Amino acid sequence: MSNFNSPYPKTLRAEAVRLVKEGISRKEVSARLGIPLSTLKSWFPKKRAMIGHKARENRDEAIRCILAEGQRPAEVARQLDLSPRTLQRWLSEERSVMEQSIPKLQRQMTELHERIAMLEEQNLELRFQLKLVSSRRRGP
Repeated sequence: MSNFNSPYPKTLRAEAVRLVKEGISRKEVSARLGIPLSTLKSWFPKKRAMIGHKARENRDEAIRCILAEGQRPAEVARQLDLSPRTLQRWLSEERSVMEQSIPKLQRQMTELHERIAMLEEQNLELRFQLKLVSSRRRGP
């Protein structure tokens, strides 16, 4: 990663690294420091090429920020240094999964309501039987 012929001083690169670690997007750091975005990206290679759980964590965090916390997608994309298109695709996929889950959840809710109704009937019947047994033991 070290480029011996870099036209940028090490202090500028160190400042760029510090700003990115503070959570400022690469695009913003590029604008602030006057460094081409392509150069800045080469200093932080393949951030988006994360694999495994890291990519999933980033995706889950972005979706949570938008759906659960109500943050704007453009702001989340900037904060997490994501492509807005990627974020929109993730949201679309998540919404599709959620929509497909609705019928299954509705069936489960119906089954639970039916089960509750049956248990309430059984409970009522058992209380009635308990009263009968109790009144027979006491006698007239």
